[in-house]
Amino acid sequence: MTGEGLLADLATATEIAAAAASEALAWFHRDVEWVEKSSATDLVSDADRAVEQLIVGRLHDAFAADDVVGEEGTDVDGTARDGARCWYVDPIDGTTNFLKRLPLWGISMGLADADDTLLAGVVVLPVTGEVFTAARGHGAWRNGVPIRCSDVDRLDRTLITYALAGDRGSWGPAIAQGALALAATALGPRMQGCSVADLTSVAMGRIDATIGGGRSTWDVAAGLRIAAEAGVRITTPDGAPSTGPDDAFVASPPAVHDAIRAVLADAGALPGG
Repeated sequence: MTGEGLLADLATATEIAAAAASEALAWFHRDVEWVEKSSATDLVSDADRAVEQLIVGRLHDAFAADDVVGEEGTDVDGTARDGARCWYVDPIDGTTNFLKRLPLWGISMGLADADDTLLAGVVVLPVTGEVFTAARGHGAWRNGVPIRCSDVDRLDRTLITYALAGDRGSWGPAIAQGALALAATALGPRMQGCSVADLTSVAMGRIDATIGGGRSTWDVAAGLRIAAEAGVRITTPDGAPSTGPDDAFVASPPAVHDAIRAVLADAGALPGG
C-alpha cells in the first residue's frame, strides 16, 4: 500500500471514530446499566455494544476486504483471517471509567497488516475533545498537530502509568513487585484505568512511560501505533521491539527505556526472572 493510500484509510477511519464518539457521548450523559462479562470487574453495557455496532458497520462498508475484531462480539477469538488486514476495535476503552462518569475513556481503532504489523491508529477521547491519529512512517498527531514523546533522560524524573490486568500477559510472575520498584525509583506512578489514555499520554509527553500487561489486541492496537510514531520506544517483556498489538510491553522515551527495564530485571519481573 502506498503512503497516500494508508493516509486516506486513516482519514476514513477518523471520520468513523468521530461518529462513534458522538454516539458514545450521547450514552455517557444518561443512566446506563451494565453487566459483568468474564469477571466482576470486566464490565459491558448497551453503550459498548451500540458503539461497536456503529463502528463495525461503517468499517465493513468502507473496507469490505478487511477483517474486523471487536471487543464486544465481533470475531471474539481476537484473531483475523489469514491474509486479511484487520481493524482492532475497542468501542469504549475504559468502560468502568465511562460507567462511573470519569472522563478518561476513549474510542480505539487500530489497523494491522496481514502479518499483524500495526499500520495506523485513531483514538478519540470524547470528553476532552482530543483526536489522536498515526500512520506508519508518517508520524502522529493530536487534533491535527504533530506530537512527540517527552525527552526525559532521568528515571527519577520519569512519570509512569500502569495497566496490568488479568494474567499480566507474558510478564514474569514478579511484575507487581517490578511495578512497585519502579514507583519507588521513578518520579511516581499513575493509574488512569484506560489503555488508550495511557498510550496517547505517553505519545504526547503528558506522561513519560507506561507498562502494559494482560492487554487485549483491541485495547492497544491504535495506541501502540500512535506512541511508536511519536518516538516512543516499545519493547515486549523479552526485550524484542513491539510491532503488533502485543499483550504486554514497556513504552517510554528512548533515553530511559533501558533504565526502566533494568529495574524490572532487578525485581525479577522479566520472563524467566
